[in-house]
Amino acid sequence: MDSNQIIIFCIFLVGYALFTVEHVIKLNKTGIALILAAVLWVFVFMLMSAEEVDVGVRSTGAEIAEIVIFLLCAMSLVEVIVHFKFFEWVKYKLLQRGLSDRKQFYLLALVTFFTSALLDNLTTTIIIVTIARAFFKPKDIPYVAAGIVVVANAGGAWSPLGDVTTIMLWVQCKFTASQIVVDTLVPSLVMGLVSTLWLGRGVANVKSGDEKPVKVVLSKSQKIVIGTALTGFAFPVIFSSMGVPPFFGLMLGLGLVWLVIELLGNWSSHTDLTDTKMDNLLRKIDIQSIKFFIGILFCVGALKEIGILAHLSLDMYGANADFYAYIKGSSILGVASSLFDNVPLTAAAMDIIQTTDFRIWTFTAFTVGTGGSLLLIGSAAGVVAGGMVPSLTFGKYMKVATLPVLFGYIAGIAVWLLQNYLFYN
Repeated sequence: MDSNQIIIFCIFLVGYALFTVEHVIKLNKTGIALILAAVLWVFVFMLMSAEEVDVGVRSTGAEIAEIVIFLLCAMSLVEVIVHFKFFEWVKYKLLQRGLSDRKQFYLLALVTFFTSALLDNLTTTIIIVTIARAFFKPKDIPYVAAGIVVVANAGGAWSPLGDVTTIMLWVQCKFTASQIVVDTLVPSLVMGLVSTLWLGRGVANVKSGDEKPVKVVLSKSQKIVIGTALTGFAFPVIFSSMGVPPFFGLMLGLGLVWLVIELLGNWSSHTDLTDTKMDNLLRKIDIQSIKFFIGILFCVGALKEIGILAHLSLDMYGANADFYAYIKGSSILGVASSLFDNVPLTAAAMDIIQTTDFRIWTFTAFTVGTGGSLLLIGSAAGVVAGGMVPSLTFGKYMKVATLPVLFGYIAGIAVWLLQNYLFYN
């Protein structure tokens, strides 16, 4: 790298470091990301010709727009499902079973694994941790919360809808929906299973808590809305198989839910419908996270335009990277995601990894998605769980979860490699 590239890269690293210690310095990473993106693009405009920059800005902006539209629609559908008490109903059904704490933990883990594949791992973590706090003993909660974080991240890694990183890669056509599911479902399941069984040993195998489940009965109208919203998540897969960008599918799903709510609100006397306005639900969307994604993706776009990512690709994977060089590099990238936010890591990977082999991209989705579970700060799900459960500190998480996650991560990689050998050789 020349002197200008080194300066720009150092500025980026400083900003990246600030993201990592956000909870320590009490400065929101979204604001930092937006400032950093603007500063880096100023350098790009100064160092490149107007024609080159214009093409770069348009290309980067188009890629970001697809991801942002997808996320906005997905978050809107999640808010609808939450508002109409679907997860309160799930909580009621779980508590009804009267299982021991350890069995309840394993059941919650199973629900988390598949729920995070449909929703996102952050929303799933918030919902399941809230459910878990209803009946687990204080001494068991750190193990339970840590397990939920790990399984939510594992569940999100095998679905094109389950994590921001898989959404980013899928929207950019790095793999198809069927490819990510087929290639990473079993490795993700093995990773989650190994980690969960280990963590489960810290949960008492007795039934505790005498809380009587609060009965939740969904009305016919609520079931219609929830069913329509859940169906909306299937449209991106259908559209993608037709060669249509997936975000159009979610736009269709959100539009249908919107109309269903308004039509039922006119005909139904149920207060959840007559008092519900989509405008109010949309105000609950986490716009701050969307702005962070925009900022960090523009940061990575600037690094690409200035040629820095090409140098990083050469350093990480070599001049003539083969299949196993990419596997090694992506494995390291997954471990790095436990220290650094996986969104910018994935954004960088999309430009660093120079291959059209979908297997490399499904493997990268798995490693970046699950590797962040090694530390509490390695994923948004972990950070949120730490905030919800005061006893789940950085040190406590490292003590109870890091080793189980490491073994699960290695087991998942081994299973992925075995699958690849059996299926493609």
